[in-house]
Amino acid sequence: DTTLAILAGFAHNRRVMVQGYHGTGKSTHIEQVAARLNWPSIRVNLDAHISRIDLIGRDAIVLKDGLQVTEFKEGILPWALQHPVALTFDDGPDPTWTQAILDTLARYNVPATFFVIGSSVERYPELVTAMVNGGHSVQNHTWGHPYLTQLADDGIAGQLSGTDDVIEGILGKRPTCYRPPYGAADARVDAVAASVGLTKVMWNVAPNDYLSPPPQAIVDNVVARAGVLGPASPLVVVLHDGGGNRQATLDSLPGMIEGLSAAGYSFVTVC
Repeated sequence: DTTLAILAGFAHNRRVMVQGYHGTGKSTHIEQVAARLNWPSIRVNLDAHISRIDLIGRDAIVLKDGLQVTEFKEGILPWALQHPVALTFDDGPDPTWTQAILDTLARYNVPATFFVIGSSVERYPELVTAMVNGGHSVQNHTWGHPYLTQLADDGIAGQLSGTDDVIEGILGKRPTCYRPPYGAADARVDAVAASVGLTKVMWNVAPNDYLSPPPQAIVDNVVARAGVLGPASPLVVVLHDGGGNRQATLDSLPGMIEGLSAAGYSFVTVC
């Protein structure tokens, strides 16, 4: 009966009162119905006093470059309505492609997450510094891009810790996330990674840019996948800035960013 009442409210755009004791799952029931229908929903608990400016936003005084400035801070509703997408790049840094990709991201003011190869970081530390200076996140993609599932525990730890060490030597802080090469990881790999302080990050959008398809095909793949997953699903797009010719990836970025922005997505980092 409760489910039918909720569905009737959705179908006719009417209010529905669901009564019950605290903690019995009333809000969760509504969220589950919406999720089954793939309808975005926003949950706002009004257990305490919330004003209109809490919901919509307000001007706040913040410090920037040592000066007090007024800046609008979004409230609960604008924040909840955001559709996050994370552009992630594997296999760099690369002296040919990484800086060009950074320049494109800077032109659109889009942050990204770079899962870097430790041996390449050692050769091109200036590109890792440029990533961070551009507002991007630098994370771990192993030292030499092996299949981690084929290594012993100490080999896995060495691949991850060695990369962490060289990144820390350049940036002064260690990564918190890793992405296994080829997406190859199991419970044992995850346990070893966790023992050195790393959490696995995968993806849900893979346009296969490493195969160098036409740039528009990469754009269409990402935008179409975003439409299939729906605005309620955060997107994590896997792309590549190293490991081969990445001209197609570079050329696809403007259309991809513009297409996702037009669809209402906001760009974030994952770690």
